[in-house]
Amino acid sequence: MPINSLFVQLEFSTPDGKTADNYQNVVTKFFEFGGAASSRKMMVIWAQPGQGKTTLVKKICYDWSRTVDGESGFTICSVNGSNAYIAHIELLLVCSLREVRENSKSILEMCLSSHPDDLSELEAWIDANPTKFLVILDGFDELQPPTRCAQLNSMFSNLRSIPPFPIIVTSRPAALENKKHLFYPTQIRGLVVDELPKFVANYCTDVAKRGRVLEYLNKNPHLVERLFKCPFF
Repeated sequence: MPINSLFVQLEFSTPDGKTADNYQNVVTKFFEFGGAASSRKMMVIWAQPGQGKTTLVKKICYDWSRTVDGESGFTICSVNGSNAYIAHIELLLVCSLREVRENSKSILEMCLSSHPDDLSELEAWIDANPTKFLVILDGFDELQPPTRCAQLNSMFSNLRSIPPFPIIVTSRPAALENKKHLFYPTQIRGLVVDELPKFVANYCTDVAKRGRVLEYLNKNPHLVERLFKCPFF
C-alpha cells in the first residue's frame, strides 16, 4: 500500500511542552526555530519501537518528492496543504543508520558512502544554500557503534561540529543518553485518536469485520490508548 494511503497522523509532544497532532506543523516550527541556536538545527524525534518513526520519515520523503519535478530539476510541480511545509527544500538526503557499515568523518560522507565522488561541489552548494538542504537520519539507536560517524558523535557528545543545515534524527529514547533536550526534542506519543477509523481501514479491508472492530473499540474506549499508542505491538 502506498505510504500516502497508509499513513495516519501522529500525536507529538513539542519542545514548548504542548501537544501537536499534525506532523507538518511540527516540522514547520522546527524550520522556523532552527536558526535561533546552532544546537537547535537538529530535531531529535524520539519514540518507542513501533510508534512510527520510520513511517514518518517515509511520509516526509514522499511529501518532498511531490514538490519537485525530477525531469526539469528543482521545479515546484505540486504544492498543496499537505506538502507546502517542505516545498522550500531543494535537496533532501535520507540515511537509514542501520545500513551504515563504514566509518566516516562527516554526515555527508556517511549519507553518500555508496557514491565516492568528490563532494566539494555539493558542499559548496550547501554552504551557499543551507536552508534549502535537509538531512534525515533514521534510527540513531541502530548506528553501531554510535561513534561510527565522527561528526554526528561530536554533535551528541559536546555540541560541536554542528553543520549549518537542518537535520532530523529519529531514535529510541535510550540511545540518546538524556541529551535530546539539548537539541529540538520532539516525542511521538502515538496515533491521533480521530485517525483510528482510517488506521483500522488500512489493515482491515473486510467492511463487516472493520465495522465490528470499530464498534468494539467504541464500546471499550479504555483499550484505544493501550492498543494504538504503539500499534506495532
